[in-house]
Amino acid sequence: MTAVAHDEEQAGALIDDVHVKPMVMRGCELDGWLRVAVDALGTDDQPRSWVERGTGFGESLPAR
Repeated sequence: MTAVAHDEEQAGALIDDVHVKPMVMRGCELDGWLRVAVDALGTDDQPRSWVERGTGFGESLPAR
């Protein structure tokens, strides 16, 4: 599995409870973070689309 950050609203729309689930760390669900199963990354284009979603969200955040 891989973790991907998203806008909370967009993350909710991507959850399918099979391949894409909310990320849970130490029993706490992390808003806006998703766990994507390896089965969902079958072709070369699928991992790329998840990386683009995550980096696009990261780039939309204000600079620190």
